[in-house]
Amino acid sequence: MAKFSFKEVAPCLFAIFIDILGFGLVAPLLVAIFTSPESNIFAIASSSLRYLCLGVTLALYPLLMFFGTSFIGDLSDVIGRKKTLLFSMIGMAFSFVLMSIGIVASSLTLFLLGRGLSGLVSASQSVALATISDLSTKDNKAIHLSYVALIQCIGFVVGPLMGGVLSGTTFYAPFLWAALFAFLAFLWIAFSFEETFTKRSDKRISIMRFLNVFTEAYQNKRIRELGFVFLLMQIGVGLYLPIILILLTTEFGYKPLFLGLFNGYMGAGFAVGLLLVLPQMLKRLKIEQIVCISLFTTFLAQFFSSIFHAQVLIWLLAFPFAIAVEIAFSGMFTSFSNAADERSQGWVMGISVAIMAIAWAVAGFSAQLVPIFGVHTLVFIGSLFLVASGLFMKKYCSNHPI
Repeated sequence: MAKFSFKEVAPCLFAIFIDILGFGLVAPLLVAIFTSPESNIFAIASSSLRYLCLGVTLALYPLLMFFGTSFIGDLSDVIGRKKTLLFSMIGMAFSFVLMSIGIVASSLTLFLLGRGLSGLVSASQSVALATISDLSTKDNKAIHLSYVALIQCIGFVVGPLMGGVLSGTTFYAPFLWAALFAFLAFLWIAFSFEETFTKRSDKRISIMRFLNVFTEAYQNKRIRELGFVFLLMQIGVGLYLPIILILLTTEFGYKPLFLGLFNGYMGAGFAVGLLLVLPQMLKRLKIEQIVCISLFTTFLAQFFSSIFHAQVLIWLLAFPFAIAVEIAFSGMFTSFSNAADERSQGWVMGISVAIMAIAWAVAGFSAQLVPIFGVHTLVFIGSLFLVASGLFMKKYCSNHPI
Protein backbone atom coordinates (compact mmCIF):
# COMPACT_ATOMS: atom_id res chain seq x y z
CA MET A 1 0.00 0.00 0.00
CA ALA A 2 1.41 3.38 -1.04
CA LYS A 3 2.28 5.95 1.56
CA PHE A 4 -0.35 8.67 1.87
CA SER A 5 0.66 12.12 0.68
CA PHE A 6 -1.56 15.18 1.18
CA LYS A 7 0.04 16.88 -1.82
CA GLU A 8 -0.72 13.85 -3.96
CA VAL A 9 -4.47 14.14 -3.45
CA ALA A 10 -4.70 17.94 -3.07
CA PRO A 11 -6.36 18.42 -6.51
CA CYS A 12 -8.84 15.72 -5.58
CA LEU A 13 -9.60 17.44 -2.29
CA PHE A 14 -10.13 20.73 -4.12
CA ALA A 15 -12.73 18.92 -6.21
CA ILE A 16 -14.46 17.99 -2.95
CA PHE A 17 -14.43 21.66 -2.01
CA ILE A 18 -16.13 22.54 -5.30
CA ASP A 19 -18.74 19.87 -4.74
CA ILE A 20 -19.54 21.28 -1.29
CA LEU A 21 -19.90 24.72 -2.87
CA GLY A 22 -22.80 23.18 -4.78
CA PHE A 23 -24.55 22.78 -1.45
CA GLY A 24 -23.00 25.24 0.99
CA LEU A 25 -23.09 28.24 -1.33
CA VAL A 26 -26.54 27.50 -2.68
CA ALA A 27 -28.54 26.53 0.45
CA PRO A 28 -28.68 30.00 2.11
CA LEU A 29 -29.33 31.63 -1.27
CA LEU A 30 -32.19 29.25 -2.03
CA VAL A 31 -33.83 29.98 1.31
CA ALA A 32 -33.49 33.74 0.70
CA ILE A 33 -34.66 33.52 -2.93
CA PHE A 34 -37.82 31.57 -2.14
CA THR A 35 -38.80 32.66 1.39
CA SER A 36 -37.59 36.25 1.82
CA PRO A 37 -40.43 38.77 1.26
CA GLU A 38 -38.02 41.10 -0.56
CA SER A 39 -37.07 38.49 -3.16
CA ASN A 40 -39.27 37.55 -6.08
CA ILE A 41 -36.79 36.68 -8.81
CA PHE A 42 -39.01 34.02 -10.35
CA ALA A 43 -42.28 35.98 -9.91
CA ILE A 44 -43.92 33.47 -7.54
CA ALA A 45 -46.73 35.23 -5.71
CA SER A 46 -48.18 32.43 -3.58
CA SER A 47 -46.40 31.61 -0.30
CA SER A 48 -47.32 27.93 -0.52
CA LEU A 49 -46.02 27.78 -4.10
CA ARG A 50 -42.75 29.38 -2.97
CA TYR A 51 -42.22 26.66 -0.37
CA LEU A 52 -43.11 24.02 -2.96
CA CYS A 53 -40.48 25.41 -5.34
CA LEU A 54 -37.95 25.59 -2.49
CA GLY A 55 -38.62 21.95 -1.61
CA VAL A 56 -38.21 20.86 -5.24
CA THR A 57 -35.01 22.88 -5.62
CA LEU A 58 -33.50 21.55 -2.39
CA ALA A 59 -34.40 17.97 -3.31
CA LEU A 60 -33.33 18.14 -6.96
CA TYR A 61 -29.57 18.19 -6.29
CA PRO A 62 -29.45 15.10 -4.03
CA LEU A 63 -32.08 13.28 -6.11
CA LEU A 64 -30.02 13.60 -9.31
CA MET A 65 -26.91 12.92 -7.24
CA PHE A 66 -28.47 9.58 -6.30
CA PHE A 67 -28.95 8.66 -9.95
CA GLY A 68 -25.40 9.65 -10.92
CA THR A 69 -23.14 8.81 -8.01
CA SER A 70 -23.51 5.03 -7.83
CA PHE A 71 -22.77 4.82 -11.56
CA ILE A 72 -19.82 7.21 -11.32
CA GLY A 73 -18.39 5.42 -8.29
CA ASP A 74 -18.23 2.21 -10.30
CA LEU A 75 -16.93 4.09 -13.33
CA SER A 76 -13.95 5.29 -11.30
CA ASP A 77 -13.14 1.64 -10.52
CA VAL A 78 -12.92 0.94 -14.26
CA ILE A 79 -11.53 4.01 -16.07
CA GLY A 80 -9.75 5.49 -13.04
CA ARG A 81 -10.27 8.35 -10.61
CA LYS A 82 -8.73 11.12 -12.72
CA LYS A 83 -10.96 10.89 -15.80
CA THR A 84 -14.03 10.62 -13.62
CA LEU A 85 -13.11 13.73 -11.65
CA LEU A 86 -12.43 15.71 -14.85
CA PHE A 87 -15.90 14.84 -16.14
CA SER A 88 -17.43 15.88 -12.82
CA MET A 89 -15.69 19.26 -12.63
CA ILE A 90 -16.48 20.42 -16.17
CA GLY A 91 -20.09 19.40 -15.65
CA MET A 92 -20.20 21.28 -12.34
CA ALA A 93 -18.85 24.45 -13.97
CA PHE A 94 -21.52 24.31 -16.66
CA SER A 95 -24.27 23.73 -14.08
CA PHE A 96 -23.32 26.86 -12.11
CA VAL A 97 -23.36 28.90 -15.33
CA LEU A 98 -26.85 27.58 -16.09
CA MET A 99 -28.11 28.59 -12.65
CA SER A 100 -26.70 32.11 -13.00
CA ILE A 101 -28.34 32.48 -16.42
CA GLY A 102 -31.62 31.28 -14.91
CA ILE A 103 -31.44 34.06 -12.31
CA VAL A 104 -30.54 36.75 -14.84
CA ALA A 105 -33.32 35.64 -17.20
CA SER A 106 -35.80 35.01 -14.33
CA SER A 107 -36.16 31.48 -15.70
CA LEU A 108 -36.98 28.92 -13.03
CA THR A 109 -36.63 26.18 -15.67
CA LEU A 110 -33.00 27.04 -16.45
CA PHE A 111 -32.24 27.41 -12.76
CA LEU A 112 -33.66 23.96 -12.00
CA LEU A 113 -31.80 22.42 -14.96
CA GLY A 114 -28.53 23.77 -13.59
CA ARG A 115 -29.37 22.59 -10.09
CA GLY A 116 -30.19 19.09 -11.35
CA LEU A 117 -27.06 18.88 -13.51
CA SER A 118 -24.84 19.82 -10.55
CA GLY A 119 -26.27 16.87 -8.64
CA LEU A 120 -25.98 14.47 -11.57
CA VAL A 121 -22.26 15.09 -12.05
CA SER A 122 -21.49 15.32 -8.33
CA ALA A 123 -18.93 12.52 -8.41
CA SER A 124 -16.15 14.10 -6.42
CA GLN A 125 -17.18 12.89 -2.98
CA SER A 126 -17.31 9.17 -3.70
CA VAL A 127 -14.27 9.29 -6.02
CA ALA A 128 -12.16 11.28 -3.56
CA LEU A 129 -13.11 8.92 -0.75
CA ALA A 130 -12.11 5.96 -2.92
CA THR A 131 -8.84 7.71 -3.85
CA ILE A 132 -7.85 8.23 -0.24
CA SER A 133 -8.85 4.65 0.55
CA ASP A 134 -6.45 3.56 -2.23
CA LEU A 135 -3.62 5.35 -0.42
CA SER A 136 -4.43 4.37 3.15
CA THR A 137 -4.00 1.47 5.51
CA LYS A 138 -6.59 0.23 7.98
CA ASP A 139 -4.72 1.91 10.83
CA ASN A 140 -4.58 5.41 9.31
CA LYS A 141 -7.72 5.36 7.16
CA ALA A 142 -9.92 7.18 9.70
CA ILE A 143 -7.51 10.13 9.94
CA HIS A 144 -6.99 10.24 6.18
CA LEU A 145 -10.72 10.21 5.45
CA SER A 146 -11.13 12.99 7.98
CA TYR A 147 -9.13 15.20 5.56
CA VAL A 148 -12.08 14.89 3.20
CA ALA A 149 -14.44 15.96 5.94
CA LEU A 150 -12.10 18.85 6.81
CA ILE A 151 -12.25 20.08 3.22
CA GLN A 152 -16.01 19.78 3.45
CA CYS A 153 -15.88 21.93 6.58
CA ILE A 154 -13.92 24.59 4.72
CA GLY A 155 -16.46 24.42 1.92
CA PHE A 156 -19.31 24.81 4.39
CA VAL A 157 -17.62 27.91 5.84
CA VAL A 158 -16.42 29.57 2.62
CA GLY A 159 -19.44 28.67 0.49
CA PRO A 160 -22.18 30.30 2.60
CA LEU A 161 -19.99 33.33 3.36
CA MET A 162 -19.18 33.74 -0.31
CA GLY A 163 -22.83 33.39 -1.24
CA GLY A 164 -23.92 35.86 1.42
CA VAL A 165 -21.35 38.53 0.57
CA LEU A 166 -21.62 38.26 -3.21
CA SER A 167 -25.42 38.13 -3.20
CA GLY A 168 -25.37 41.63 -1.69
CA THR A 169 -24.82 42.91 -5.21
CA THR A 170 -26.53 40.32 -7.42
CA PHE A 171 -27.92 36.84 -6.76
CA TYR A 172 -26.19 35.39 -9.84
CA ALA A 173 -22.64 36.49 -8.90
CA PRO A 174 -21.97 33.63 -6.42
CA PHE A 175 -22.85 31.05 -9.07
CA LEU A 176 -20.44 32.57 -11.60
CA TRP A 177 -17.63 32.49 -9.04
CA ALA A 178 -18.44 28.88 -8.25
CA ALA A 179 -18.27 28.07 -11.98
CA LEU A 180 -14.82 29.67 -12.13
CA PHE A 181 -13.63 27.60 -9.15
CA ALA A 182 -14.95 24.41 -10.78
CA PHE A 183 -13.04 25.19 -13.96
CA LEU A 184 -9.86 25.84 -11.98
CA ALA A 185 -10.35 22.45 -10.30
CA PHE A 186 -10.66 20.87 -13.76
CA LEU A 187 -7.31 22.41 -14.80
CA TRP A 188 -5.58 21.42 -11.54
CA ILE A 189 -6.71 17.82 -11.83
CA ALA A 190 -5.79 17.67 -15.52
CA PHE A 191 -2.21 18.85 -14.99
CA SER A 192 -1.31 17.86 -11.42
CA PHE A 193 -3.31 14.83 -10.31
CA GLU A 194 -1.68 11.42 -10.73
CA GLU A 195 -3.93 8.41 -11.10
CA THR A 196 -4.07 6.38 -7.86
CA PHE A 197 -6.13 3.40 -8.97
CA THR A 198 -4.26 0.67 -10.90
CA LYS A 199 -6.29 -2.47 -10.08
CA ARG A 200 -8.74 -2.21 -12.95
CA SER A 201 -11.98 -3.98 -12.20
CA ASP A 202 -13.75 -6.31 -14.66
CA LYS A 203 -17.15 -5.06 -13.53
CA ARG A 204 -19.59 -3.91 -16.21
CA ILE A 205 -20.80 -0.32 -16.17
CA SER A 206 -24.48 0.47 -16.73
CA ILE A 207 -26.20 3.83 -16.95
CA MET A 208 -29.07 2.20 -15.04
CA ARG A 209 -26.73 1.32 -12.19
CA PHE A 210 -28.84 3.17 -9.63
CA LEU A 211 -31.65 0.62 -9.95
CA ASN A 212 -29.72 -2.12 -8.17
CA VAL A 213 -27.51 -0.06 -5.83
CA PHE A 214 -29.67 -0.77 -2.80
CA THR A 215 -30.13 -4.42 -3.83
CA GLU A 216 -26.37 -4.93 -3.76
CA ALA A 217 -26.09 -3.09 -0.46
CA TYR A 218 -28.84 -5.23 1.04
CA GLN A 219 -27.03 -8.45 0.10
CA ASN A 220 -24.03 -7.45 2.24
CA LYS A 221 -25.10 -7.67 5.89
CA ARG A 222 -22.66 -5.09 7.24
CA ILE A 223 -23.30 -2.64 4.40
CA ARG A 224 -27.05 -3.16 4.81
CA GLU A 225 -26.94 -2.32 8.51
CA LEU A 226 -24.63 0.66 8.04
CA GLY A 227 -26.75 1.87 5.14
CA PHE A 228 -29.87 1.93 7.30
CA VAL A 229 -28.04 3.83 10.05
CA PHE A 230 -26.70 6.34 7.52
CA LEU A 231 -30.11 6.79 5.89
CA LEU A 232 -31.76 7.62 9.22
CA MET A 233 -28.91 9.92 10.19
CA GLN A 234 -28.97 11.88 6.94
CA ILE A 235 -32.74 12.34 6.95
CA GLY A 236 -32.47 13.61 10.52
CA VAL A 237 -29.69 16.06 9.69
CA GLY A 238 -31.52 17.04 6.49
CA LEU A 239 -34.46 18.09 8.64
CA TYR A 240 -32.19 20.47 10.54
CA LEU A 241 -29.75 22.22 8.19
CA PRO A 242 -32.12 23.79 5.62
CA ILE A 243 -35.08 24.04 8.01
CA ILE A 244 -33.10 25.99 10.62
CA LEU A 245 -32.18 28.51 7.89
CA ILE A 246 -35.87 28.91 7.08
CA LEU A 247 -36.52 29.49 10.79
CA LEU A 248 -33.86 32.19 10.98
CA THR A 249 -35.27 33.86 7.85
CA THR A 250 -38.95 33.77 8.72
CA GLU A 251 -38.83 34.31 12.51
CA PHE A 252 -35.78 36.56 12.86
CA GLY A 253 -35.57 38.21 9.43
CA TYR A 254 -32.09 36.95 8.48
CA LYS A 255 -30.70 38.07 5.12
CA PRO A 256 -28.31 35.92 2.98
CA LEU A 257 -25.23 37.44 4.63
CA PHE A 258 -26.36 36.46 8.13
CA LEU A 259 -27.52 33.04 6.94
CA GLY A 260 -24.01 32.63 5.55
CA LEU A 261 -22.50 33.69 8.86
CA PHE A 262 -24.62 31.09 10.68
CA ASN A 263 -23.51 28.37 8.26
CA GLY A 264 -19.92 29.54 8.60
CA TYR A 265 -20.23 29.36 12.40
CA MET A 266 -21.40 25.76 12.05
CA GLY A 267 -18.51 25.10 9.69
CA ALA A 268 -16.15 26.20 12.46
CA GLY A 269 -17.81 23.58 14.66
CA PHE A 270 -17.20 20.97 11.96
CA ALA A 271 -13.51 21.88 11.94
CA VAL A 272 -13.22 21.73 15.75
CA GLY A 273 -14.77 18.28 15.73
CA LEU A 274 -12.43 16.91 13.11
CA LEU A 275 -9.20 18.64 14.09
CA LEU A 276 -9.48 18.52 17.88
CA VAL A 277 -12.17 16.13 19.08
CA LEU A 278 -11.96 13.20 16.64
CA PRO A 279 -8.17 12.61 16.99
CA GLN A 280 -8.54 12.47 20.78
CA MET A 281 -11.47 10.07 20.61
CA LEU A 282 -9.58 7.78 18.21
CA LYS A 283 -6.92 7.30 20.88
CA ARG A 284 -9.48 5.60 23.13
CA LEU A 285 -12.31 4.29 20.97
CA LYS A 286 -12.93 2.51 17.67
CA ILE A 287 -14.46 4.59 14.91
CA GLU A 288 -17.79 2.72 15.03
CA GLN A 289 -18.11 3.47 18.76
CA ILE A 290 -17.32 7.12 18.09
CA VAL A 291 -20.09 7.25 15.48
CA CYS A 292 -22.55 5.86 18.02
CA ILE A 293 -21.67 8.48 20.66
CA SER A 294 -21.76 11.29 18.10
CA LEU A 295 -25.21 10.31 16.83
CA PHE A 296 -26.70 10.50 20.32
CA THR A 297 -24.99 13.88 20.88
CA THR A 298 -26.39 15.17 17.60
CA PHE A 299 -29.85 14.02 18.65
CA LEU A 300 -29.69 15.94 21.93
CA ALA A 301 -28.55 19.17 20.26
CA GLN A 302 -31.25 18.97 17.59
CA PHE A 303 -33.97 17.96 20.06
CA PHE A 304 -33.34 20.94 22.32
CA SER A 305 -33.14 23.23 19.28
CA SER A 306 -36.66 22.16 18.39
CA ILE A 307 -38.19 22.92 21.80
CA PHE A 308 -36.35 26.14 22.68
CA HIS A 309 -37.28 29.06 20.42
CA ALA A 310 -34.82 31.70 21.65
CA GLN A 311 -32.40 32.91 18.97
CA VAL A 312 -29.38 32.74 21.30
CA LEU A 313 -30.10 29.09 22.18
CA ILE A 314 -30.34 28.15 18.52
CA TRP A 315 -26.86 29.57 18.02
CA LEU A 316 -25.46 27.95 21.16
CA LEU A 317 -26.82 24.49 20.30
CA ALA A 318 -25.69 24.73 16.68
CA PHE A 319 -22.03 24.46 17.65
CA PRO A 320 -22.13 21.11 19.52
CA PHE A 321 -24.51 19.88 16.83
CA ALA A 322 -21.92 20.73 14.18
CA ILE A 323 -19.08 19.07 16.11
CA ALA A 324 -21.00 15.84 16.65
CA VAL A 325 -22.63 15.56 13.23
CA GLU A 326 -19.36 16.00 11.35
CA ILE A 327 -17.59 13.40 13.49
CA ALA A 328 -20.47 11.00 12.84
CA PHE A 329 -20.39 11.85 9.12
CA SER A 330 -16.67 11.21 8.78
CA GLY A 331 -16.90 8.10 10.93
CA MET A 332 -19.70 6.62 8.85
CA PHE A 333 -17.60 6.81 5.69
CA THR A 334 -14.74 5.09 7.49
CA SER A 335 -17.13 2.40 8.73
CA PHE A 336 -18.38 1.82 5.18
CA SER A 337 -14.81 1.57 3.92
CA ASN A 338 -13.88 -0.90 6.66
CA ALA A 339 -16.82 -3.10 5.67
CA ALA A 340 -15.62 -3.54 2.05
CA ASP A 341 -12.51 -5.04 0.46
CA GLU A 342 -9.83 -3.11 -1.43
CA ARG A 343 -11.33 -3.80 -4.86
CA SER A 344 -14.74 -2.45 -3.85
CA GLN A 345 -13.86 0.95 -2.36
CA GLY A 346 -15.35 2.90 -5.28
CA TRP A 347 -18.47 0.75 -5.09
CA VAL A 348 -19.00 1.14 -1.35
CA MET A 349 -18.31 4.88 -1.38
CA GLY A 350 -20.72 5.23 -4.27
CA ILE A 351 -23.37 3.41 -2.23
CA SER A 352 -22.76 5.56 0.86
CA VAL A 353 -23.04 8.80 -1.10
CA ALA A 354 -26.13 7.48 -2.93
CA ILE A 355 -27.78 6.75 0.42
CA MET A 356 -26.92 10.25 1.57
CA ALA A 357 -28.37 11.67 -1.64
CA ILE A 358 -31.71 9.90 -1.40
CA ALA A 359 -32.00 10.90 2.28
CA TRP A 360 -31.39 14.55 1.43
CA ALA A 361 -33.90 14.35 -1.41
CA VAL A 362 -36.53 13.17 1.09
CA ALA A 363 -35.51 15.88 3.57
CA GLY A 364 -35.45 18.53 0.83
CA PHE A 365 -39.04 17.86 -0.16
CA SER A 366 -40.02 18.42 3.48
CA ALA A 367 -39.48 22.17 3.04
CA GLN A 368 -42.90 22.38 1.42
CA LEU A 369 -44.37 21.08 4.72
CA VAL A 370 -43.21 24.17 6.62
CA PRO A 371 -46.54 26.03 6.15
CA ILE A 372 -48.39 22.95 7.48
CA PHE A 373 -46.29 21.75 10.43
CA GLY A 374 -43.96 24.68 11.14
CA VAL A 375 -40.18 24.66 11.38
CA HIS A 376 -39.89 23.57 15.01
CA THR A 377 -41.98 20.44 14.45
CA LEU A 378 -39.89 19.41 11.44
CA VAL A 379 -36.65 19.88 13.40
CA PHE A 380 -38.13 17.77 16.21
CA ILE A 381 -39.08 14.99 13.77
CA GLY A 382 -35.51 15.08 12.49
CA SER A 383 -34.21 14.53 16.01
CA LEU A 384 -36.28 11.32 16.23
CA PHE A 385 -34.53 10.00 13.12
CA LEU A 386 -31.19 10.76 14.77
CA VAL A 387 -31.93 8.90 18.00
CA ALA A 388 -33.12 5.94 15.92
CA SER A 389 -29.86 5.98 13.93
CA GLY A 390 -27.89 6.00 17.19
CA LEU A 391 -29.79 2.99 18.51
CA PHE A 392 -29.24 1.01 15.31
CA MET A 393 -25.55 1.95 15.28
CA LYS A 394 -25.27 0.67 18.84
CA LYS A 395 -26.81 -2.59 17.65
CA TYR A 396 -24.33 -2.71 14.75
CA CYS A 397 -21.40 -2.39 17.16
CA SER A 398 -22.81 -5.29 19.19
CA ASN A 399 -23.35 -7.47 16.11
CA HIS A 400 -19.88 -6.78 14.68
CA PRO A 401 -17.32 -6.38 17.47
CA ILE A 402 -14.29 -4.51 16.18
